[in-house]
Amino acid sequence: MHARELVEIAALVCLQGAELSAVTTELGETALSEYWVASRCRLNEWSRRLRNLGHHDSLLAPTKRTALADLAVEITISQPLTRAVAALASVHDSRREVAESAAIGRNVLSGHNEALSRLRALTFARWPNNTPRGRQWKKLNSQVEQWTDCLLGYLPGGPATAACAFDVTRYCEFAEDAADHLADRRTMATQQLLLASLRAQFAKLNSHSVCGDLNNRIAAAALGLFGAELFDSYGVLRSTWQNRMTGVADDALGMIEELFTAEAVMPPNLPGRWSV
Repeated sequence: MHARELVEIAALVCLQGAELSAVTTELGETALSEYWVASRCRLNEWSRRLRNLGHHDSLLAPTKRTALADLAVEITISQPLTRAVAALASVHDSRREVAESAAIGRNVLSGHNEALSRLRALTFARWPNNTPRGRQWKKLNSQVEQWTDCLLGYLPGGPATAACAFDVTRYCEFAEDAADHLADRRTMATQQLLLASLRAQFAKLNSHSVCGDLNNRIAAAALGLFGAELFDSYGVLRSTWQNRMTGVADDALGMIEELFTAEAVMPPNLPGRWSV
């Protein structure tokens, strides 16, 4: 799996994050464990490659330059999902007043930030700002940061989510816009437009996938955080409207069942003229 596909997974996590917090009682333990293990394996692989590339003091050979470019894209473009899961786990724990899954999200995010810091130190020496590669690298960083703050705006607000944003002020502005979008009847159309714009933004990234198998495991684990009740019979995430309608129907069925149960327990109140 190419890292650009992880951005779309991050969008699904953020757009459905409120429903996940409301419907499920806890995040899937198996999914969290898989997310942590796969993320740590990917971080170790990134660290090994950064260390090998950093040992070359002279100009890198063409193959090494390509390897560095591929690694830079993957580390950078994977940030939205890492920050989305960290924010979602923190919000989920905060709502349930427990300390269970947030530590895993923060641990992976901390390792990702460390890898990004080492990457920036390496690229600063290899790709000066006035070179084409340096300008491309700077543009990609700016795009990823803006999209990350935009997606985080759709998660339930609070300090936990803001702490995962790149720019808190920008995140707050996106959160205000997201609140209007979620309150609009055309929420689905807005979300589809958002996903289409996101896909088009990074569609031209044709770098080689460095950790494709681990990216696939991480994406599957992130989607595994959602309970089965949030998926339809085809394995596709249901819309927010569908989840709300299901909740209303379940509540109505519960009320009807309670009503009939109460009537069955209560003795019949016969009119006085029927008394024997």
